Amino acid sequence: MKSPLVLLDLDYTAGAFELVLVNCGTAPAYDVRVRFSRELTGIGGSQVISELPLWKRLSMLRPGKEIRVFLDSAPNVFRSRSNRRFSASVEWRDHDGAKHDATYQHDLDAYRDMPEIVSRQ
Repeated sequence: MKSPLVLLDLDYTAGAFELVLVNCGTAPAYDVRVRFSRELTGIGGSQVISELPLWKRLSMLRPGKEIRVFLDSAPNVFRSRSNRRFSASVEWRDHDGAKHDATYQHDLDAYRDMPEIVSRQ
């Protein structure tokens, strides 16, 4: 049976954090909503990422589709005194209208002091 499975993941690449909303399932997810346990500010504190319309107004997320949202650079995240732990509660509906939900825990401090590849040119 085909069904959607929506995840809110965190990606850390080349010293930058991104939030990744993805449908890992085999069917479209409808009325996708994400609620964060706390306010997430990004881009050096200049934008409230957790209040983007994307998290409240996404009508459909097809199977395999991922949406990446830049959160901030690692130096900005670790310089901040705010709590770097948060959870994201994701809700969606399947084709038959049945509701589904999942909550994902994230801790940005797990990425502290990660070695980086430095290119030499």
